[in-house]
Amino acid sequence: MITQFINGKIIRDGHAHKEDLWIDEGVIITPQEAADVVVNLHGHYVAPGYIDLQINGGFGVDFTTNLQEVRTTAKKLLRHGVTAFLATLISSPAERYREQLADFEPQAGGKEGAAVLGLHLEGPFFNPEQNGAHSPQYIRDLSLDTLESMYGEMEHVKMVTLAPEISGALDAIKSLSRRGIVVAAGHTNATEEQLSEGIEAGLSVVTHLYNAMSPFHHRRSGVVGATLLNKNLHFSIISDGVHVNDAGLHLAWRMNSKGLFLVSDAVALWGVPKKRASQGQVDILADAKKVYVVETGRLAGALMGLDANVRHLKTVTGCSAAYAIEAASTKPARILGLEHQIGSLKVGCQADLVILDHDLDVQATYIKGECVYTRRHLSDES
Repeated sequence: MITQFINGKIIRDGHAHKEDLWIDEGVIITPQEAADVVVNLHGHYVAPGYIDLQINGGFGVDFTTNLQEVRTTAKKLLRHGVTAFLATLISSPAERYREQLADFEPQAGGKEGAAVLGLHLEGPFFNPEQNGAHSPQYIRDLSLDTLESMYGEMEHVKMVTLAPEISGALDAIKSLSRRGIVVAAGHTNATEEQLSEGIEAGLSVVTHLYNAMSPFHHRRSGVVGATLLNKNLHFSIISDGVHVNDAGLHLAWRMNSKGLFLVSDAVALWGVPKKRASQGQVDILADAKKVYVVETGRLAGALMGLDANVRHLKTVTGCSAAYAIEAASTKPARILGLEHQIGSLKVGCQADLVILDHDLDVQATYIKGECVYTRRHLSDES
């Protein structure tokens, strides 16, 4: 069945194009002579579905301790325009990693929820001085042997965050990269030189810029300064108005807009009324705007979805709607090497879409050309 979306603005290649979008059998196709179904968008944006590369849970589910309930969160993510994500596990004991990874299987997207593409393992190979919200008792040194003994089965791991300066990290980065796993620097006190060594070994991403890393100093660039100056390095940022203030967000965009992409870092307390929960091995508490570790007061993830991060980025920086949207869709797909399958509205790509109004609020979400969430009925003119 051929579907034609009309009167919309198509987000593609950094611009909003006033043209129609055609879909058949779940794939974006070239324009046809006629359609079986015509959907009038009344000027709304048609964008690639959002892809969240760092989400710890949401709607009462913590992935680190309860990964088997990932579909509960995946279902609710549809209303936020997310069509695919990496379930993120934070620093844990080895037995928990091995148990969770052995039982995990990626899940296709559809009416039952956004696609679960794989896992992002954030920890436990960190600099202990930058453990952030992670329990210090589970931070570990690193070697190829400990990599295997800690994680166990890694078939479905797509991303690992570690500190590149710790002993054994460079060999681990090389090993992980050879497996096709994206390696990110995070929870790190690396110098500019140590980060460069990590990049040479295969590191390609920096996790949640500014947070839990060596800061910029006028005599030491730290991870922050080195990242902002490296146009070939991708870096995630949590655009929730809590993890990074407006000046920091605007600076990151101005200095390295090419490398910036968005993650939610959402946690189990997002989307539920309760204020206290466990995240991995620590207790966390939420107030009106932020989540923090009960014992230390440190930030412990976020209470906003990726769609809200997109809106905040556009508001603070004044960037185009297309830029903000692609920072949460096209760029994450490219980081995973999936840009020819998802994260794009080019011909031949899977028709994972989000329909957004002028304020970038989600109106509808499609996976493989099927409407899986709608805020209100879009007019069918067939």
